[in-house]
Amino acid sequence: MKKSILATAVLAMMISGSALAKEGAYVGGSLGSAKLDPSNDSTATSFGAYGGYNFTDWFGIESSLFATTEFKQGDGVEVMGAAFSVAPRFILTLNEEFSLFAKAGLANTLVNVDTPIGDTDLDGIVFSWGVGLDWSVGEHLGLRLAYEMNDGELEHEDFSSVDVDVELSQLYLGVHYHF
Repeated sequence: MKKSILATAVLAMMISGSALAKEGAYVGGSLGSAKLDPSNDSTATSFGAYGGYNFTDWFGIESSLFATTEFKQGDGVEVMGAAFSVAPRFILTLNEEFSLFAKAGLANTLVNVDTPIGDTDLDGIVFSWGVGLDWSVGEHLGLRLAYEMNDGELEHEDFSSVDVDVELSQLYLGVHYHF
């Protein structure tokens, strides 16, 4: 009886201890739904990767890269987006399994517009922010539900005087590995 109680206590400590926000490096992948504004309220699938380093249990830095499939605009117009961001990340541990995070930084954002008469790119450095929930499901494995927004003016590739205000956002599920 004492051995089973001791084994249960050790197992519980191992499982719960692994769930706290950990210092160190992590890397993960994501799949979600993206929206581009201005557009005709269409959505696209987003996919990407993220990684970072937690310096403490409440502060880290994170980088993410994501791209979208085509936003269907009708009349042969197809639009795709991509963004690479770097941001400090602030973590609030709720309990031994769950933590919330918020981040804000800069993103290099690209929007490609393909029309029947040609294609063009809009790109630029914009403000990026995100919030999410991390769930530790094991000693090294975690799941994430998050929302990210990249908002700012993108410059036309051929006409530097033409700027377009763009919001490229994604809601995604992620899985990551802590080293």
